[in-house]
Amino acid sequence: RKASNSRLVWGFIKILKFGGSSVGNAERVKNVCDIVRAASKDGRVAVVVSAMQGVTDKLLALDLDFVKEKHLTAAKELKVPAPQDLLDELEKVIKGIKLLGDASPMALDLAASFGERLSSRLVAAYLNKKIPSASVDSRELVKTDNNFQNAAVDFAITNRNIKKFLSKSIIHNSKFLIPVITGFIGSTNSNQTTTLGRGGSDYSAAIFGAALDVDVIEIWTDANGVMTADPRVVSTAFTLPQISYEEAFEMAYFGAKVIHPATMLPAIKREIPILIKNTFNPAHPGTVIAKDSGKEQMTVKNISSVDGISLVNVGGTNLAGVPGTAERGFKAP
Repeated sequence: RKASNSRLVWGFIKILKFGGSSVGNAERVKNVCDIVRAASKDGRVAVVVSAMQGVTDKLLALDLDFVKEKHLTAAKELKVPAPQDLLDELEKVIKGIKLLGDASPMALDLAASFGERLSSRLVAAYLNKKIPSASVDSRELVKTDNNFQNAAVDFAITNRNIKKFLSKSIIHNSKFLIPVITGFIGSTNSNQTTTLGRGGSDYSAAIFGAALDVDVIEIWTDANGVMTADPRVVSTAFTLPQISYEEAFEMAYFGAKVIHPATMLPAIKREIPILIKNTFNPAHPGTVIAKDSGKEQMTVKNISSVDGISLVNVGGTNLAGVPGTAERGFKAP
């Protein structure tokens, strides 16, 4: 890709996004920071993080004890300040929801937002020991409608906010601070917290990557990339070096473990490659998702399946042309 004017101005070469399994505990946070440090040697990078593994579900269940213990333990092992202010704020939110009995989508979005906010704070604090870094709350930048739990992004405002903020707030006295950005969350124009739906942290990475016109968006997971089949079922399955955006859409639609298609849209519009990498095996080249499918000439690239699905065949000559047949079939217990 040729560097655009915005690419030359903002100077970011890549976005690195880390999922919940990548930041599941203190040791994994350390591993993530090693990956970021290595990537930063080639130029400016930005980081997007998910909540720590298992935290979002516990937040939606209003389980304060689990969330508090997980983050306080991680902070102690990382030897960084505990995010006590956020935990105190979360406690008030959960108490308020329980007291009022208000488990509305708006209230749950606010509760869920603490997962990424806590994770970002811990990662940035540990990374800052080695490289100047700063936690960034994406609610200040990503503006959405009020469709809580699956909000739609206002890209015109969001792109402008991202460029303005990162150009002014991430560079202090000529010193670049690596932004550790909260994935998954945004806010309405009236500053009510929203979430972008499950898989929203991948979407956040694409949003920031497209706004900054980076060279590549790296999605770091617990797999070596996109496989030709489920390795638990097919022992000879292997990682595909490159697939096209269109192929990724098809694979995901039919059950393959690929980045969710909706999260790719900002990257596709800017033709930014997406690289799927394994946090636990960073030496593996992974899979590139790009405009074309690469040099590999394969008749079949992927065999996918959807678990937990049954096929029921309803037939018979007496059913042909009888009104209401389909309705009765779908309503059957």
